[in-house]
Amino acid sequence: MSVMALCFTMVAGAQQNAMLTAILQHEADGEVQTTLYVGMDAFINAHNAAVDGDVITLSAGQFYLTSISKSVSVYGTGFEADNTTGTDATTLVKKDGSNMQIGNSTNGVLENVHLEGLRIKSQLDIAYINGQQTDPVNNLTVAKCYIEGNIAFINNVTDANVSQCVITGGVYGNSATYLATNLTICNCHIGTLVRTFATGSSVLIDHCIIGEGFYHDANCDNSAFTWQNCIFLLDSYYHKNVGYGSNVYNCLFHNFERNIPASANCENNFEVPEGYFTDGDDGKYSPTRTFEIKNPTEWIGNDNTEIGINGGIGFSKVPSTPVVKNLSTTVVGKKLNVSFETHARPVPATNTNPEP
Repeated sequence: MSVMALCFTMVAGAQQNAMLTAILQHEADGEVQTTLYVGMDAFINAHNAAVDGDVITLSAGQFYLTSISKSVSVYGTGFEADNTTGTDATTLVKKDGSNMQIGNSTNGVLENVHLEGLRIKSQLDIAYINGQQTDPVNNLTVAKCYIEGNIAFINNVTDANVSQCVITGGVYGNSATYLATNLTICNCHIGTLVRTFATGSSVLIDHCIIGEGFYHDANCDNSAFTWQNCIFLLDSYYHKNVGYGSNVYNCLFHNFERNIPASANCENNFEVPEGYFTDGDDGKYSPTRTFEIKNPTEWIGNDNTEIGINGGIGFSKVPSTPVVKNLSTTVVGKKLNVSFETHARPVPATNTNPEP
């Protein structure tokens, strides 16, 4: 733990809660310029002032969300309370009824957006701004976030990574006409399913928990992805767990015949009629769930780690940036001094590689 005293430019936003802070960092000529915004509008104001390459760090608390139309990185304190540091979650809520959206509002491909450590209380729409489709969004990272709804890609996507997230809905392409190239979804708890990108898309779903499946007579070749080291919760006569033509390696299913289409290319999967987990059989997400599997030495993935979200890079809720706590301000002459504590958060032992 360290205590820092810095001089900021301080910009007042909405005054509902002055302890809500958004720190905007901009690097110019080898120096980092820092501006502090406060209140529920702090995130909106920081994004409005940002330029490509800037970093926005949000305190714990509830902010109004804004659409991301610039190549920025946004870090929160995490999507749930962290008892180790005594910090609460960073939550983004709707102000005008719109979902959180990412896309270039002035046309052109938007690249290098990074979201981490946020609880987003809306669907996350990619390549979609102000009710309209935008050009593609590439090199996107969504890490350690809780999405209350779907992640919806409304145009082509290249080099996108969704990592260590809880998604109450699913991950969807807008239609079978949009191509996903190098879309990776790893160590996520997905409430429904991943589906509907153009045939020929390269989509990898790795070390995830999947909640739902595909209707049995649907033409799902536009969801022919690679699934590996995943756990499938659904066991139904009417739905399949994966799309037709998928590659399926080292996954757990309740029933092969009912849950896997005949056209799938399968290798080293496990049929487990009973429950998968030591801490409950339903697979539903809650903050206290560990999702420890019953046979971690037998149910091994193609990367030699256990199948499920605790294998691979592991499931960590801890963002990679420090926590900012106990922020206070004092005025000395014409100078505003801002002091706060930063806590470097430990990476859990199960998370051998915390970077998404």
